[in-house]
Amino acid sequence: MKKHEIVCGAILISPRYIYRPMTINGTKFDLRLYAYVPCLDPLRVYLYEEGLVRFATVKYSNSMSTISNKYMHLTNYSINKFADRDGISSDPVPKWRLSELWTYFEERGIDSKKILESIEEVIVKAFIACEKHIRDHMLKQIHSGYVCHELFGFDILLDEKARPWLLEVNISPSLHSGTPLDSSVKAPLAKDVLNMAGIYINNGPVEQFKTSSIYMSRPRKWPKSSRQLEKEDECRNAYAGEGSPSSRLTARLTPEDVRLLVEFEDEMDRKGDFRLLFPTKDTVKYMKYFIDVPYGTLLLQRWQLEQKRGRTEGVARLERLCREGIVLQEVSRGILILIHLIRKCLIILQMTMEKMKIQRKKFKYRLISPCLTVILPLPHDDLLIRIVN
Repeated sequence: MKKHEIVCGAILISPRYIYRPMTINGTKFDLRLYAYVPCLDPLRVYLYEEGLVRFATVKYSNSMSTISNKYMHLTNYSINKFADRDGISSDPVPKWRLSELWTYFEERGIDSKKILESIEEVIVKAFIACEKHIRDHMLKQIHSGYVCHELFGFDILLDEKARPWLLEVNISPSLHSGTPLDSSVKAPLAKDVLNMAGIYINNGPVEQFKTSSIYMSRPRKWPKSSRQLEKEDECRNAYAGEGSPSSRLTARLTPEDVRLLVEFEDEMDRKGDFRLLFPTKDTVKYMKYFIDVPYGTLLLQRWQLEQKRGRTEGVARLERLCREGIVLQEVSRGILILIHLIRKCLIILQMTMEKMKIQRKKFKYRLISPCLTVILPLPHDDLLIRIVN
């Protein structure tokens, strides 16, 4: 950006150049870590266990005369892979797995666990810093909160004292694999991202939707009951006064609470090589950085504080509430009538298709409404119809 392009009074970010970075074999390097956010309200942040370490080609110097040497100061693989073509180096572009860097540190007496903890703190704070803006935009643009999720690529630089600095955060980082090492990291990553996204397929009987909480548990933007709104106001006011998530959040769970917690526990069960960074039992200290803490984030933080001894008791409580049908208490009679009418329409469609000699093995359709999500299978067909409200 040129000086004349800067608008008076505009909010700008001025980057700071780290002129004394940590080096390996004399060359500068940075880390690419992958963080997944399956939901913004409530905020949940997962970090992938594996990542990449990317090196510059030329040995580092902080002399101003070298400032234009991109093969010395930049660690982007997309740049350094051309070092051979430009006659800078005949050796292959170096790149490590993140686990190899931790091993390298441990062999030299460097505390890799402490470095990772510092990096995790940077990642959590980065999300909290922009959470309010993105969440407000999400609520304006989409109807179903659970469809707003993203994989982020965090680029981290370590200085000579092993302190992490955030270089940038990439939306939808490239999963292109130009080398076998890339494939070994990114292929399992892509698999776990798809599993975390949670694509639901139900093979149970039609009657299952009356008792199962699984397909109705996903949090979404729907009209909340007065009881739910009263509880949310009460708990947010309590947090404003006490500065910590109140025990009232989990003392008496509403149907909306149960749906949210069921989704979270199900998500934890399929996280693969992702590890939860926020919320955990140790993240209460970050709550003060929120501009406006959503009720769901308070609820999850309190839920995590109560899971210190393991998740067994909490999961058992949710299973009991689901068996009691609490998640169906706020589903209106009108929605159930609508489901019944749609089923009849699809049966008529099924008969028409049979007359047209379209033969399939099974027939399923997925209904997505502001109040509930179910998959109701119908026998003898297999056309998948997705009805999106």
